[in-house]
Amino acid sequence: MVGMLRNIGDSTPLLFSKLREVGRAFESYQIMVLEGNSVDQTKADLARECPQEDTQCIIEDVENVAHIQGEFVKGRIQHLTKLRQILLKHVKANLAKERYDFVLMYDGDLFEGTNPGFNPPNFFALMGYQVEGAGRPSAVYADQPYDLVCANQMVVDGMYRDTFALRLHKPLNYKSEAFGRHEIYFHGNSLADVGACFSGLAVFTAEAVNSSCDYNMYVDEETCEHVPYVQCLADHGYDQVAVYPPLYNAVNSPRVGPPTGIGATFYPDGVTPPMVELECSNHGHNRTCHRPHLPWTAY
Repeated sequence: MVGMLRNIGDSTPLLFSKLREVGRAFESYQIMVLEGNSVDQTKADLARECPQEDTQCIIEDVENVAHIQGEFVKGRIQHLTKLRQILLKHVKANLAKERYDFVLMYDGDLFEGTNPGFNPPNFFALMGYQVEGAGRPSAVYADQPYDLVCANQMVVDGMYRDTFALRLHKPLNYKSEAFGRHEIYFHGNSLADVGACFSGLAVFTAEAVNSSCDYNMYVDEETCEHVPYVQCLADHGYDQVAVYPPLYNAVNSPRVGPPTGIGATFYPDGVTPPMVELECSNHGHNRTCHRPHLPWTAY
């Protein structure tokens, strides 16, 4: 289980608790984290996790590429690409020494603030999912996995969030496809085949991660760093990619970001990008929100 984190407030203990809940279901597991120069309490909280036998913390090299990583900041994708390559280098070094079947890649802010994040039993549901069709023998996912399956990263009422990394079609178009941010919904209990995805939480086969593909394929600031990486995997035969709708990664935010441009609009430091307010209403103990006048597509 490998990921990057920076400035995630007081959510570090919860993140590690959830990761360990997932890990304990397997014969063996290792948590690997790359910390990106946090300026809040993250480093102090991480210092209590790093000495654990199941945890490997990466701090070398980070200073060489560290600068602001906030969303919509120019240079962010190039920076994240470098960090992900550092992390991947360490992952491959571990795979050369020990045998693992899966690599769960996560973003460290899964539970930051009021984010509900993901629920480990939903990950276990994926492992037990009955995979059929496409020339495959009927078997559970753990025995016949896809090369990459991503979580269903949702905002408020279920709108899919990470359209920056999402490509519905193959071959992949490095630029965004003909849908806007927060116009996609995934639902149901079946794997939804896509061209590329990430969702802040994704499970790769170790075989795919251990291929010759790397993250050091930066294209530009309008292209998510995951897209050329997933394209490289496909070029090497690791092209079975899907989103699993029940494996949600919930982002608890009533503000869903700029309505135009997917990674294409940049703002200088200290300038807040325009936001679109969701219309919310209370129904007893339940609160529902939606983006007004937004067309959506179900997959």
